[in-house]
Amino acid sequence: MPSIDRRSYAAQAAAHVHAAAGEPDSSGTTSGASSQSKQQQQPPQQEKEVPKKEAAKETAEQKVEFESGEQPAAAKAEPETTLKKEAKAEKAEPIPPQTPEEQILAEDMRKQIAEATDKVKMLQDRLLETHKEAEIMRTRHKREMDNSHKYGITKLAKELLEVADNLQRAQEAVAADALKSGGTLKSLHDGVKMTGTTLKKVLTNYGIEEFNPEGKQFDPNVHEAMFEAPVPGKDAGTIIHIMNRGYTIHDRVLRPARVGVAK
Repeated sequence: MPSIDRRSYAAQAAAHVHAAAGEPDSSGTTSGASSQSKQQQQPPQQEKEVPKKEAAKETAEQKVEFESGEQPAAAKAEPETTLKKEAKAEKAEPIPPQTPEEQILAEDMRKQIAEATDKVKMLQDRLLETHKEAEIMRTRHKREMDNSHKYGITKLAKELLEVADNLQRAQEAVAADALKSGGTLKSLHDGVKMTGTTLKKVLTNYGIEEFNPEGKQFDPNVHEAMFEAPVPGKDAGTIIHIMNRGYTIHDRVLRPARVGVAK
């Protein structure tokens, strides 16, 4: 087996490696095959660099549009195109004329809709009137209930006023000197006075109040003139005498005071 020079073998291997990589060998020369392959590979690298720049430019534009909130140009143009297509489709498809049967059916439906609308309006008006009548009835019923509660005893109270007047007359009929002596007459007088006081208290509990108009001007709304008499020093229309005191029940006159008036 022949002997192999290790140095020469290593130099040949290095030359082959430099030739494949297109690099100069230790002598500074390159093989022809490596230079030709380098010249053939340079144009594809330039072609690849151009699409990369365009892609980077498109990516930057899309980023700006995304940050500004605007839609891409392709997305903006797409809806307009779709709308135009739909409009053209609608124009291209005319509505067919109705048949006589369809026209009759449509006319019947319009009549039914009009009748239903009128009926609904009539029912709404009737409902409003019913609500108004119910509100009026409720108000009237409440007023009647209040009046019944306040003035329900008017007739009975007028009868009781005659009792109060008689008790007042009985007290005034007894002379003051006779009461000083005491005895049975004084006790009877005190009993009549207590009865009158109790009766007036009961009337007050039901809103019945007594009023004494002596010395005031005559008012036909609350006074009843029984006579007129000239009185020196009194103006005309001044009440000079009380025959029966007047009474009111809440805000109404139960009985006007019966008075004498100066003229």
